[in-house]
Amino acid sequence: MTTRITRATRKLAHNLAVEYCAYIEAVQKSDSSGIRCWGRMLLNTQEALGVEVSFNDNIRELIAQHTAAEGPDATIEAFRAKVDAAN
Repeated sequence: MTTRITRATRKLAHNLAVEYCAYIEAVQKSDSSGIRCWGRMLLNTQEALGVEVSFNDNIRELIAQHTAAEGPDATIEAFRAKVDAAN
């Protein structure tokens, strides 16, 4: 059986891999802003693809903990703009 993948889906799959790795790295380093930003991006991409590579409830809980601890000073939009500018 052959599955065809669209360019949009391929890009989302690539984003998922990058976001997952960055999120895991942020968790390992206890990087609050990274956990918030990469975690939110990961949740959004998983939803867009209809997959779950990590337990979403755990991601949401960590985001909430780090947001409460440091305040919501970073938005996904601002972080994506930085990432896009770097690429």
